[in-house]
Amino acid sequence: MSSGNDQQSEALSKPTFSEEQASALVESVFGLKVSKVRPLPSYDDQNFHVYVSKTKDGPTEYVLKISNTKASKNPDLIEVQNHIIMFLKAAGFPTASVCHTKGDNTASLVSVDSGSEIKSYVVRLLTYLPGRPIAELPISPQLLYEIGKLAAKLDKTLQEGKPPITPLLAKN
Repeated sequence: MSSGNDQQSEALSKPTFSEEQASALVESVFGLKVSKVRPLPSYDDQNFHVYVSKTKDGPTEYVLKISNTKASKNPDLIEVQNHIIMFLKAAGFPTASVCHTKGDNTASLVSVDSGSEIKSYVVRLLTYLPGRPIAELPISPQLLYEIGKLAAKLDKTLQEGKPPITPLLAKN
């Protein structure tokens, strides 16, 4: 008899890409020359901080996001996330920018032979936002006020805005 945790692990497989594989993905899918890659913390997915060689006008730091196998089976949800990021960026929120693949898409489905089966993962690249995670900051009434203020502004913007992803949300 299998437990709920066993069923969840079968449905969700966290990516286990090496730094070398992440570097190769960025170069092959996004066309950027990688100079350094380091892993970032993540829960169900896998993230990498990617440094690229100097470009003419573009940024030199990115985050490569590799979605788990379960999320990768629903690319529309990932596309909705990308559109929300773009919408919030256009509304003036301090957010990353979504990068396009060499094929001018906001994400790419990559299949990997894991030895026993072929697994597919959605990969996307966002610009890197420097800073410190909020969990590392000392809690103060002013910080909590600023977080609340930003959350309220975010809520209001999403309620009032008409992002182009509204029809996708109606599917679910």
